[in-house]
Amino acid sequence: MGLCRIVISNLNRNAFQHTYSGEVKIEQQQEKLVIINHNLSDDTHNDDLSFGLGLELTERLMKQYGWYYLNHATTNGRRVEVHFSSSSCC
Repeated sequence: MGLCRIVISNLNRNAFQHTYSGEVKIEQQQEKLVIINHNLSDDTHNDDLSFGLGLELTERLMKQYGWYYLNHATTNGRRVEVHFSSSSCC
């Protein structure tokens, strides 16, 4: 459960840190978590770092434990989706 907490905390923190003017949407359904940040301003910094440098560690953990991980840029933000395997996480 500790690794799930690290991943979720990192994703949430990064979403809020990199949403300058807009909203963060968090959806959870069983083992699936989706976090979307949407910036309303033109100051979106929508490059590979726009959701934080800590995502490299998150991606490594996800791969190591065989969890599904998707991180991609949207028009004005970023969408991250993770699927945790119940046998190795919770």
